[in-house]
Amino acid sequence: GGILLRLHEREREFRYAAEQALQIAKSRVNRDTSFQRTIPETSYVQLDTGRTLIDAESQPASRARVNTYVGLTGDTVGRFGQFVTIVSTAFDAGGTRHVRRLDLTAESFSRFAMFTNTWPSGLAYGTGEFIRGRSHSNQGWSSTGSPGPTYYDTVSAVGSVTGTANYSGITPISGAAAIPYPTVSKLSALPTYATQGNLNFTPVSGSTTRATDGAGANVSGKTSGSAILGTRVEFLTLDVNNDGTLSEGEGFIRVFDLATGIDTTRLRADLAGSQVALNDAILQNQCGAMFTIGGRQEFFPIASMKQAWVKTRIRTSTYPTVTVSQANSFDANTRAGVVAIASLPTARCFPAGSRLVDATNCGQNFPNPSNGAPYTWGAGPLCGASQQYGGQDTTFTPSPRTCMVNVTNATGRCGGTGVALGTWRQAPSAIQLDSVPTALRQDAERTYLFPLAKPENLNSKGVIHFTGGPIFVSGTLRGFVTLYVLGRVGLIDDLVYDENPATSICRN
Repeated sequence: GGILLRLHEREREFRYAAEQALQIAKSRVNRDTSFQRTIPETSYVQLDTGRTLIDAESQPASRARVNTYVGLTGDTVGRFGQFVTIVSTAFDAGGTRHVRRLDLTAESFSRFAMFTNTWPSGLAYGTGEFIRGRSHSNQGWSSTGSPGPTYYDTVSAVGSVTGTANYSGITPISGAAAIPYPTVSKLSALPTYATQGNLNFTPVSGSTTRATDGAGANVSGKTSGSAILGTRVEFLTLDVNNDGTLSEGEGFIRVFDLATGIDTTRLRADLAGSQVALNDAILQNQCGAMFTIGGRQEFFPIASMKQAWVKTRIRTSTYPTVTVSQANSFDANTRAGVVAIASLPTARCFPAGSRLVDATNCGQNFPNPSNGAPYTWGAGPLCGASQQYGGQDTTFTPSPRTCMVNVTNATGRCGGTGVALGTWRQAPSAIQLDSVPTALRQDAERTYLFPLAKPENLNSKGVIHFTGGPIFVSGTLRGFVTLYVLGRVGLIDDLVYDENPATSICRN
């Protein structure tokens, strides 16, 4: 009995020593941000080597000595979750060993709706502003006004959280631990990760002469100077297996490059002038209104509204409803007619390349452009009901063309030959989808979708990299990704998660 008792006492002594070493290391990992930066991604740091542990009275706490190791485990790219693993070994000269392990979840920037490393003097969130998600500042945090902004999740700051705000019943945290900001060496690994997943891109850039169509009309989108090229990336979801739910592997991007002579104003859908000219290419081709027809939404650009088939079709809309008189008032050739269209509750503009502006894509085979100026979609003499519909979420043109539509009549024909607007990039064959549900997407779109995650993109590390800018971003994100751009990034439309980050399923 005495031997067994001594065995258990010895086991307990070594176990306590190993656990004490774990807690000492845990404290340092949590509080010492400088030490956090020294932990390598592919190896480990030995924190203790043959260390003798000391108790509260400065006496040796045990006959055992400890070795302690700290390293990163899990997904070291940081996409699914990264851990700091601490391993401690208590030992003595007689060969006794006791090993304990502790995994600490590392913070990920993806969990923050707002994260800032600095907080400029005078900056504050005010009344009417809100953040739907976790927020943190490595300096202070300020709110102003009454009742002030609304925060739907925890707000923390290394300094003080000050000012009046609605914190949704969650106590803000002042004096929080600093969260290390990524170093340049960390960022330098991202292009390699992107390349492994076929998600490393070089955007189009530079300036060119503004493009004109065959009739000499400026279709570049810029009223003076040279056209500036740019690339657009659109996030989107697709229920590939058509089971009614979106898994992480059903998030994608598409990449659109402007053609030579087309300016980034067409990506941004910027309207120039204190009074926008009626013949503005963006106004006519990218702005219009959405109509709900047969339970589906269809978008008709302003330039298409003069055509008889368009007027007939929009009168079947359930929202907004359109009378015969209203349809006849929608005239792309008069200021009053354009204002009537722009006053609809569903009026808006879309970026160049959007599948919703297909009704003003030109260069269709009705007739072939070599036989004269092309018609826009659905307007040609050979078109029937099967071609006569507005832009939908299933329409897609890989290489859209543009022109100034002749809106002095109702033929829907370009004033001159069309010119290239841009091109959607085709995904490498290794990551192309085998098929797409025809009810959700045209097969023509399949090869232009870049999967962001497994199983469609087995080598993806969740990193998208662009070697320069400007890059223009929009769409719906599904999955965990890092977008790393060596240049300017512009938001040209809504960029949202497929799930509301304030809901319980996403809330941190």
